[in-house]
Amino acid sequence: MQVYPAKQHFAKTAKNLNVASGVIFVRGGETIIHPDSDTEYEFHQDSNFYYLSGVREPGFAAAYDIASDTAILFVNHVSADEA
Repeated sequence: MQVYPAKQHFAKTAKNLNVASGVIFVRGGETIIHPDSDTEYEFHQDSNFYYLSGVREPGFAAAYDIASDTAILFVNHVSADEA
């Protein structure tokens, strides 16, 4: 299994932005429910978020501290009943 190169993609983005410090924060897409219904629209992850994080599922966010070269993925809490 190959590991997705998220940190390298964040570093490349920071370099393209010409910044040496700060934080890049991105949110992924969310599940959207049809109005007046209990049916969900088909989910498609934001392409920029997918490029930076490699995550295809809804409800995630990611941050990258440029100076310390640290990437963090934020996930929603999932209870044992939902897993």
